[in-house]
Amino acid sequence: MIATLALAATVAKAPIVVPDQTSNLVVVQAHVARPPMRDGRLLGAWYVIGDTLLKGAEGYSELTLMSYGSQAGIQPSVVTFPDHMRIEFVAPEGGLDLAMELMTAVLKRPRLRDRDVIDAIARFETQKPKPLAAAGYQYQGRYSRLSSPYVKNVYNRAFTPETVQFVFGGKVSKEEANQAMEDWVARWRPDPSTRIPMRESLAPITGVGGEVSVYALRGKPFRLDEPGAVPKLLATYALGVGKGASCFRVLRQKNAWSYQQGAYLWPSIEGFVPVVYMLQSSNRGDGALVAEMRAELLKDIESWDEATFARAVSVASSSEHLAQAPTAFLSSPSSGMGRTVRDRCALQGYLSLTGSGQARLETVLGAMQNVDLDQLQTAAKSMVEDASGTWIPGN
Repeated sequence: MIATLALAATVAKAPIVVPDQTSNLVVVQAHVARPPMRDGRLLGAWYVIGDTLLKGAEGYSELTLMSYGSQAGIQPSVVTFPDHMRIEFVAPEGGLDLAMELMTAVLKRPRLRDRDVIDAIARFETQKPKPLAAAGYQYQGRYSRLSSPYVKNVYNRAFTPETVQFVFGGKVSKEEANQAMEDWVARWRPDPSTRIPMRESLAPITGVGGEVSVYALRGKPFRLDEPGAVPKLLATYALGVGKGASCFRVLRQKNAWSYQQGAYLWPSIEGFVPVVYMLQSSNRGDGALVAEMRAELLKDIESWDEATFARAVSVASSSEHLAQAPTAFLSSPSSGMGRTVRDRCALQGYLSLTGSGQARLETVLGAMQNVDLDQLQTAAKSMVEDASGTWIPGN
């Protein structure tokens, strides 16, 4: 059975401003949520769009976009997660108009040329996700029936003034950001009649690139502004961030199961998904090792003490203040989030897409002092017990 979704008429989102008057940069980001349909072909189209958006726009070749957009020494970029995307242009101080002109061209008039789309489809058909991100991705796109017209329809459905969340950061004022938004929205007239055929055809990821297997526990998503978020956040750090965390002590030192292990918070539209993982060069694919991994972590949680609690608070707090500190947050599927103005813009844009745009990470981290050991253990135990177990083999 085929269903369709039409574009709902809404108002443009108010811009988010993350000012930093000490910065010599102007950051412009556009955050967009994927149309909410469980469809493998649409997911494939989403990845293709992320791969081809910067291949050129009307009036701008790929070379021109990259040349003009790199004047601050930072190349334009697109970061694609399964259910949302972030496009970024960074300009030198005073370069807001330039950054917005380039962003507007990409959002309103992308080339999405047939040959670029076809080339991207061919690569994605054989490309496997990196091991660390595989448990976060969860599902794979379907490309066998994907076409250039379908990709363009998905683009037209997802990218409109009503669905794009703009974030401005660095040396920019709220007044400048509002004016830039007004000019941008006034000049964009998307086609509201786009329809996308929908089929229930999502398929789980069945393999990763490299000669390792992934064993993971994928928890339930939570938002930073919901009750109980602070203990869950702290539990993620206690379980898998840093060398003193449970994953390092239990999965690596005690059992010698893995050379790489840890935990991260995978950003999804439903909220942060806690992922506890380990990589192993052998392929024990019967699922038994995932069960053993869960049991060992639950046993370790019971032994946590005040020193465990203090270490988790210290590591989590360091991630807010130290640029190179280990962190549970991701700025892309393969890299942790830092504390630059670009990272802060990325976080606030993502939080807005989840409906928790008023949450502030510094406030959440400050509230960790109100959590006690019992709350930490309860949150961690529930997180591990309720998580879905995943084994994804390597090549």
